[in-house]
Amino acid sequence: MSLLAEEEMGRFGQAEADQQFVLAEIDSLRHQFPDQYIGVVNREVKYHDANLDNLLTKIRAQMKTTKGVFVFFVPSGYKTIAV
Repeated sequence: MSLLAEEEMGRFGQAEADQQFVLAEIDSLRHQFPDQYIGVVNREVKYHDANLDNLLTKIRAQMKTTKGVFVFFVPSGYKTIAV
């Protein structure tokens, strides 16, 4: 497998781990970041903003890309399903 393919598979695996983190911690995240978009890296919320464009701008300013960041909207008052 090429280095590029291995890197992409690693990012995919990390995104799956970050998604599982969000789903496991959704109730806690609801209290901390109600009605906000969050950017998760390595099972840690690194970015948050109520506006998606602002969130992506913050991510790009620090990381120069959005690759490797799991972005999720945290609703305040109802259950949600991530697919």
